Amino acid sequence: MARKGNATQINIGISDKDRRKIADGLSRLLADTFSLYLKTHNFHWNVTGPMFNT
Repeated sequence: MARKGNATQINIGISDKDRRKIADGLSRLLADTFSLYLKTHNFHWNVTGPMFNT
């Protein structure tokens, strides 16, 4: 079993405050992208009309 230790320090030249802002923005972008994907998928599978052949 692995021992739990201190987390590795992250030093990529971006402050903790700015990293948090970036992570929050990316999280919102991911959520919006997934929501758009689900809506597009739903519309695709529910196509109806006279020009649609099944």
